[in-house]
Amino acid sequence: MSNIKQTTSLRNYQVGVAKILELDATQDFMTELLDELHENVSKDELGDDAAISFNGEIEKIKGKYEEFLQFTGALDLTYYTHDIITNEVMTDRLEQEVKCLLLTKEVGQKLQMEDEIEIELNGEEYDLYFLDEDDCFNIKDVLHEYIYLNKNNYPKQATESPAED
Repeated sequence: MSNIKQTTSLRNYQVGVAKILELDATQDFMTELLDELHENVSKDELGDDAAISFNGEIEKIKGKYEEFLQFTGALDLTYYTHDIITNEVMTDRLEQEVKCLLLTKEVGQKLQMEDEIEIELNGEEYDLYFLDEDDCFNIKDVLHEYIYLNKNNYPKQATESPAED
């Protein structure tokens, strides 16, 4: 698995050289994301099949938006939650594409993009994030947002439908 810290800097990357990320519950910040999803499930209700992983890359690019980071990959979660109807504990799954660009705040201000949430690069749409004042970003925070914007807020267990005659 990747040995990467939760916070990373634009300065840590060379232009055009992608860093492959293979993140899972061995990284503390990934475990914290999974634990947060389980905050309403008691420990004795948790089973063994909860899992979290992110496989992707970070690449520094220089061009249209000066120097910026492209953060892309696949987020995969299996977690425990409660059925909204029966309140029984159940597992749910989230498979989510992560596709974002992280620009410096200065570039965002210069291009008047502070209120934008999407951005185009080479004909493709990306979610737009900004690096902090030290040109860093928190991987956990970005993944957290992807989870909570895309997880099922109304989980319901699959029920068997009666056989038709």
